[in-house]
Amino acid sequence: MINIAIIDQNDTYRKSLVTILEQVVGFNVVLDSKDCNCLRNIDTVPVQVVLIDISLGLDKCMEMISEATGKYEYLKIIILVMYRDELDIDFGMAVTMLKSSGKKDFEKRIRELVGS
Repeated sequence: MINIAIIDQNDTYRKSLVTILEQVVGFNVVLDSKDCNCLRNIDTVPVQVVLIDISLGLDKCMEMISEATGKYEYLKIIILVMYRDELDIDFGMAVTMLKSSGKKDFEKRIRELVGS
């Protein structure tokens, strides 16, 4: 089972993404929030992959990546971007992916990241 957390300000998008990801066998969304600080409390819930919306701001995204990967080395992070030119932004330990990606694209990227 791959446990996933989603951090996105847009409630409708976040809920839609939860629905899509939970249709994939072996995926379990254990956290969906608009709160940027929710990653600080993932000790109680095992999470392997975190999806973070770029609209939180570049600085906030970088801060979240640094804090989360510093505390949880195994954690994989995907930054969700709106535009293709944002795919080239270097987030260090995180990869980027278009928010408009389909279910198969999300499944493929997540499985590649966790090595399953």
